[in-house]
Amino acid sequence: MEYEPDQEEPVSAAVVHAVSTFEQRDPTALPPLHDTVDPDALDALFAPTGGGAEQRSCVSFTFSASFVTVDADGRVTVVPDAAPAAEPACQ
Repeated sequence: MEYEPDQEEPVSAAVVHAVSTFEQRDPTALPPLHDTVDPDALDALFAPTGGGAEQRSCVSFTFSASFVTVDADGRVTVVPDAAPAAEPACQ
């Protein structure tokens, strides 16, 4: 499943939203994101840079029962954690 956050949505919130949608669970039923990854660091990694410089980053991690990849453009891809062959690669 791919999730495109709006421009005002922090990446950390987009991850929680995407995983809760994918797993069909209320976001409050998920484990805390900070137990897996530092939400502030995740947001900073994908924050817009000043001066129009394009930032290229990609990060993947397991959260709840899902494997999550956040691409350079902030797109969140979620697949089952039990399906390593389906893990999206950072581009």
